Amino acid sequence: MIVPEIQSKIFNHDMWLYISYKDCNFIPIPKNSSTYVESFFDIALGAKTFENFRYGKPLNGKKTIVVLRDPLDRWISGMTEHFCTRHRAINDISNRDLLWSYITNQISLDEHTEIQSRFLESANTDELTFFKQGPDLELSICLFVRNELKINDDAWINKKYLINYNRSSWTKDTIKNYLSTVIDSDLELVESIKKFYKHDYDLINSVKFYKNLEDAT
Repeated sequence: MIVPEIQSKIFNHDMWLYISYKDCNFIPIPKNSSTYVESFFDIALGAKTFENFRYGKPLNGKKTIVVLRDPLDRWISGMTEHFCTRHRAINDISNRDLLWSYITNQISLDEHTEIQSRFLESANTDELTFFKQGPDLELSICLFVRNELKINDDAWINKKYLINYNRSSWTKDTIKNYLSTVIDSDLELVESIKKFYKHDYDLINSVKFYKNLEDAT
């Protein structure tokens, strides 16, 4: 399936960017563990270049990795990032009416809440290897590098302390918990978010996620 063009209300942020390593490519989507995966590949795979598959260098025959995330879960995480790094008036989120007005005016506010499918426009999903963000992502990535790319664990196991994770904080946890509470009690907002991210739900339901060799036995 070729990912269609999707109208967006926000300014493009590194759209159609991919990171090219010797053994594979990685298309990073904000809030989809992109910091972790890139950092892991830096250690396990080595040198990299940054390319654009739509207006620059097309994706070649190498395996190309993409991580997708549940849109509702990603929206909460993306909104948390927005309030922490850009809005900064953290106390405002305790005002339900103000919060509703702010985030429903335009559900996607920046690259962290942009539609995931936009980062894959014009790409052929049949040529991509998809991973689902969740508790098993780290193990799946490790197994993929070892089993599919044939790179020994020694290439990264002793350097895992160098991997860059997005660490949590009291402020992030507070905002995330509040937004989760809002979501749990506001069905209208949930439906608005799901409608906005329809393309992402369609994408997630249309692709096959990576199954490592251990899963197949």
